[in-house]
Amino acid sequence: SICMIASFGLITGIFVLLLYATKQGEQSVLIRNTSEYTGMDEDRICDLLEADLATGIRFRSKGLILTEQYILGTVSRWGLSPIAIPVEQVKDISYDVKRYTNLNGPDCWIIKFYLNLQNGKTVVLYINYVNWEMVVQMFKFHGFNIQ
Repeated sequence: SICMIASFGLITGIFVLLLYATKQGEQSVLIRNTSEYTGMDEDRICDLLEADLATGIRFRSKGLILTEQYILGTVSRWGLSPIAIPVEQVKDISYDVKRYTNLNGPDCWIIKFYLNLQNGKTVVLYINYVNWEMVVQMFKFHGFNIQ
């Protein structure tokens, strides 16, 4: 439908915009974080992500996107510190959920996903998403070893 095409275009556009942000902004953080954890060639990260995003998004929630080849998220609890982890580098995933009661408003959820990589490093992705169980089910559905 037109709504699905428009929303897909908007989502893809947001990440393409992220990839083309200034060198001092999110693009350089994305490149640095991705290279640090995965060892990917810094000069190729944005081109590979752009090509992968053009093929489609398998899952999207607040703060997390799964494409055919990457898991995109943030390694910062308080802001945007983007990272892209190649799916084939993920050995297994675990998670931790904490709920904080807020007396002045709605409760706060802090959900951490620990992506244990083939190279021995662990990436901690933060999502602030009340329906975090859906993310767990998504990882299981797409064949990830999640505990």
